[in-house]
Amino acid sequence: YIFRPTVPNQTLHTLPPCVATNEADAVQFIPSEIGLEVHTAYGECGKCWIRQIVRVVKDQPWIEVEYKVGPIPIDDGHGKEVVARFSTPSLQNQGVFYTDSNARAFMKRIRDYRPSWNLTKSYEPIAGNYYPINAAIYIEDSNASVTLLTDRARGGGSILDGTVEVKIQRRTLVDDHRGVDEPLNE
Repeated sequence: YIFRPTVPNQTLHTLPPCVATNEADAVQFIPSEIGLEVHTAYGECGKCWIRQIVRVVKDQPWIEVEYKVGPIPIDDGHGKEVVARFSTPSLQNQGVFYTDSNARAFMKRIRDYRPSWNLTKSYEPIAGNYYPINAAIYIEDSNASVTLLTDRARGGGSILDGTVEVKIQRRTLVDDHRGVDEPLNE
């Protein structure tokens, strides 16, 4: 996956929940007989352009997260890459994570390491640690594991210990000079 943050170790820019309007609250808690839904809208400068629904089902060891993204604003002249990072600070995966290979077997990935050649310095510490995910990515330690199942192919990694990160959407304003000869401005 070719993408380049502004600086190599750029931290995520976290969008705040939108300020509530007359139409709907920025965060809504919707209880039901089977569990709870949490609807949250995110954005900046009065624009809500990410909507997230988290579903928690009673007596189940999983949650479901759904996104609706866009249109991604570019009026500031900058492209944007939207990622979701799930954090479990107590889980120490030591830079090791696993991504599926065609939804059949899992490949062991080690942050800043390549088994077939000597990686002496990672000039792309974020993009260089993203891998294709067809169905799942997971991290684990001796006490716990966290697995993320996707409904479509994505890119992702474990950029920091205790995290799983996946790319949700992106919109770029310049070509990456890799053959398409146009930006990803859809």
